[in-house]
Amino acid sequence: MLGLVGRNGAGKTTLLRILAGALQPTAGRVWRPPGLRVGFAPEGDGALYSELTVRSYLRLMAGLTEAGAGFGPDEVIEAMGLAERAHQEIRALSRGFRQRVLLGQALLGAPQVLLLDEPLNSLDPIQIAEMCRLLTALPWSPAVVVSSHIVSHLLDIAEEIVLVANGEVVRAGTVAEFAVSGSGIGVTARALSPATPVAAALGTLVPSPSKIVERGGVTWITVPVTGGMAADQVAVRVLEALVAAKIKVLEIAPRQLRIAERV
Repeated sequence: MLGLVGRNGAGKTTLLRILAGALQPTAGRVWRPPGLRVGFAPEGDGALYSELTVRSYLRLMAGLTEAGAGFGPDEVIEAMGLAERAHQEIRALSRGFRQRVLLGQALLGAPQVLLLDEPLNSLDPIQIAEMCRLLTALPWSPAVVVSSHIVSHLLDIAEEIVLVANGEVVRAGTVAEFAVSGSGIGVTARALSPATPVAAALGTLVPSPSKIVERGGVTWITVPVTGGMAADQVAVRVLEALVAAKIKVLEIAPRQLRIAERV
């Protein structure tokens, strides 16, 4: 299983849609072997017909699935733990069970490749643990690509991680390599200023910020701690640079960064 990690807007959904054949690339090309069965679960509930029951929806989607290996609605309902919900309308289900139905339609026909866009998004910790269990207990072994903007969701189920930013791969490696590389500590700050002067003030800062985002007149700054420096040293550099530019700092503190925030 491969985890595709990046912030919102990094290009994860676009890449998965292209791989699934749901979107044509504007540059480059994707080669798919003839006869390859691909299952795709897009993000959110947009692919669900909420007025249908679980069983009716899966039967409808099965009619649109390429003929092949026999993994139909009944097998999906069993594998996804939906037997007690099979006759309920999808709109009556909780977020976690709707996500199971969405994953289930991607499993129809036993695809050889499974593309899952943010399948753990908006789930509570118990639902996340259950979804991870389902993903690792499929009755066959498809190649799985699963995206998330929170890498901790993938550490227990993925074998490799690909980190994307601005539509490009910036790093790839095994989960173990990601876990041991870098301290994962960074400095975050909030400044009462538009983003442009903040970026100018921190333009020569070492280490450089990985994020400068303005929200409602307040700019949020993230600076990874690198090069053997201590977090308090980096915090002092950030603070000095902002104060020198006469920018009011509302908050500054070290914290543990998600992997997607470290680049």
